[in-house]
Amino acid sequence: MKKLLTIISVCALFSTYSYGQKGGAAPAQTYVSATAKLEKYFTEEELNKLGKLELTQIYMSRVVALVEIMPYIALHPKPGASLEEMGIRKSEGNLKHVENANKNKSAYITAMKVTLEDVIPYADKVNMIKCILFYEDIIKKTEAL
Repeated sequence: MKKLLTIISVCALFSTYSYGQKGGAAPAQTYVSATAKLEKYFTEEELNKLGKLELTQIYMSRVVALVEIMPYIALHPKPGASLEEMGIRKSEGNLKHVENANKNKSAYITAMKVTLEDVIPYADKVNMIKCILFYEDIIKKTEAL
């Protein structure tokens, strides 16, 4: 019994510490991570100067942003929007949907990154650049909504 109480106390201490590091509030429930925003958009000239390794990383970051954003544009076009901002009632069932969607999305993105890291370097550099610019154009259009 003492052992169980000790374990519970340690767990409570760690959870309190981790929330304390984030300002004391639980993270907002959202379908689209606030980090799904692009920090930089590239021109064709900038991309032409880069090597395939750098282009591969940029390509993958654009694909990940699209996977995050695209399914939820009709609810709210901005990354990090809370359920309330999306017009979704914060119920136990809806919170479970968010949790499951984020877990599945994370698994998909991880698997996709592993595959892309292996196969995208075989792509033609010109095609990679065209795709990056196309993906960025789509992301810009969602930001304008």
